[in-house]
Amino acid sequence: MERRKKDDLPPVLLGVRTFKTCKGDLAIQTDLRASEYGDVWKAGLELASYLEMDPSWVEGKKVLELGSGVGYLGLICALLGASQVTLTDQSPLLPVLRINAANCTASAPVKVVELDWGVADHRNQVARRTTPHLVVASDVVYEEQNIGPFIRTIQALWTESAAVGVPLQALVALKNREQAIEIRKLFFEVLDSKGFQATEVKPASEGVSIYCISQHASS
Repeated sequence: MERRKKDDLPPVLLGVRTFKTCKGDLAIQTDLRASEYGDVWKAGLELASYLEMDPSWVEGKKVLELGSGVGYLGLICALLGASQVTLTDQSPLLPVLRINAANCTASAPVKVVELDWGVADHRNQVARRTTPHLVVASDVVYEEQNIGPFIRTIQALWTESAAVGVPLQALVALKNREQAIEIRKLFFEVLDSKGFQATEVKPASEGVSIYCISQHASS
């Protein structure tokens, strides 16, 4: 799975955005030259707000963020009391992710790991090394080409967690794009065919719905 770059220039930090959180201000470096994903997106903000209202999702748990971008969502998890947070994305975003992780004031360790969902070795290594209790992701399947790699990553994480006896859940925030209705429908269908279900835990707010992904009872 390849993400488009804005240009071939080395990463350049284009600015700092400061967000108000229940734990104080959080400054996030952005880098739109490294990737179009080098900023904070609406779905990530909504899922972070949901977790701030109910931090029991993350308190004392190991959290893995898929498609971290600049790491805002994962860093909120760290601030809310996660025991460990792993931020993951493709190589163009790793420099800005490392900067934001290093600047985070949370007591929990925050790691940055390269993860391309389309590379089996990446999926399997991250699954073995992290064995999270909670996976978080936002706005990750608005393009059809991402559905298969994303779900294969979810499968790898669940397989490894089951092998070591770690219960796993995933929270995914999806922006309601009119042009992507069929893609979302396909995502849920493929998810179901692979033994997973998506339960809406927060109806659409600000154009974003939040789902909890879990395995079917019979899986």
